Amino acid sequence: SNAGAVLTICRRLDGMPLAIELAAARMTTMSPQEIASRLEDSLRLLIGGSRTAVSRQQTLRGTIDWSYGLLDPPEQRLLQRMSVFAGSVEAIAVEEVCVFPPLIRGEGLNTLTRLVEKSMVQVETRDGPTRYRLLDTIRRYAAEKLMAEGDEAAVRDRHLQRYCRLVDEAYAARRRRGAIAEHLQLWTEMNDVRVALERAARDPEVELGMLGGLFLVWVIHAPTEGFERINSALNRTSPSPSESFLKAGHAWNVLGGITGLRWEQGPTENRLLQLIGASDNTFFRAALEMGMGYEAERVYNDVDPAYRHMLAGVELHQAVGPGPQLAMAMGSLGSMEARLGRPDVGRVWIEKAVTMALEIDDQYGAVGAYFHLGYLELDSGTREKALAAFISGLAMVESGDTLSTADQVAGIACAVAASDPRYALRLFSAASRLRSMMGPPVAEPWRPRVDAGVQE
Repeated sequence: SNAGAVLTICRRLDGMPLAIELAAARMTTMSPQEIASRLEDSLRLLIGGSRTAVSRQQTLRGTIDWSYGLLDPPEQRLLQRMSVFAGSVEAIAVEEVCVFPPLIRGEGLNTLTRLVEKSMVQVETRDGPTRYRLLDTIRRYAAEKLMAEGDEAAVRDRHLQRYCRLVDEAYAARRRRGAIAEHLQLWTEMNDVRVALERAARDPEVELGMLGGLFLVWVIHAPTEGFERINSALNRTSPSPSESFLKAGHAWNVLGGITGLRWEQGPTENRLLQLIGASDNTFFRAALEMGMGYEAERVYNDVDPAYRHMLAGVELHQAVGPGPQLAMAMGSLGSMEARLGRPDVGRVWIEKAVTMALEIDDQYGAVGAYFHLGYLELDSGTREKALAAFISGLAMVESGDTLSTADQVAGIACAVAASDPRYALRLFSAASRLRSMMGPPVAEPWRPRVDAGVQE
């Protein structure tokens, strides 16, 4: 019955034998559940252990103190500064954030290597570059030392600067190409991005800029978290025509539509629409037109205004130039043309979307374009081509992109409903289950086609 609490204790103590032994010694006065709930202060809680153990092993703090005392001053300082990282990072991140006077530029990697050799820093060698991290207990100890040294504010500011830069670079790259690798790095280090966002909250412009700049990360991996964070920040900020506010507003608009959480946010929506509509920024005006088109189509099922807004959005995006947003807009407009009884015109737009997404190495955009193409082929009665399109899209879906996975799987199910109904029904069920993880249901223009496939 207490296995879950025991597992929590062992994980929270990073599997350190001494730490687990000290926790076990607490069993004379506390239950495993009580110990687990108090491990936030593990350095103070874990006092005791065997009376025959040498003094440095009688408390967790004592053994870390002893190990820390064996480090030379540069090693101690680097360890302290590394405590600001919430997860594992590459050596270049450690040097960028932690190596500044009195630490010598160029000596950071050698010092980091010595910390690894002394078992104070852990190494992760998965696919890709080597990554480094602190055990949670060591990180807390080092954080206390960092605070005592008075370096904490400077290191946390450098940490924030690094993640602001990574977000800005990824967002700028996304304007012209897929930039999936840059966004995947941000998601890999998302725990540190969240820490940086907490620091950024001191300056609304910085916070909104980061939140809006994480647009693709939120869309693919965490739409509900992204919407809630942006909604909270916007409600704490006065409306502004600044680029940071517009970036956050654009992300809020899209994420609110994906999750279905936007439609009850009247005051926020009104001021955003007014600001973006009055802006001379063509990109955001184009995004606004597409957002209004999606709203007309998916909330009100009113295809005529949806078409007008999407057409305007495509024209504005064309003025900006080739990029992921234009490819996505063309695919959506193509689907709308097909719904209005012009499938040949729709095919032209959708095929342009597929071609552009592949040319600019935009896997996420290609997923959407193949999705539109799949439903166009279904409506044309060419199920084999539809199946090929949905499978091509599914092959490009990023791990963790629940929404795209669900949509492509439902499309595959529609394509095989006649030839393999049992398998199709399993796929419909899987897609429905994945969809249920996304929060409130959102009206989808392709929902009748999915329902028809289930009935078939």
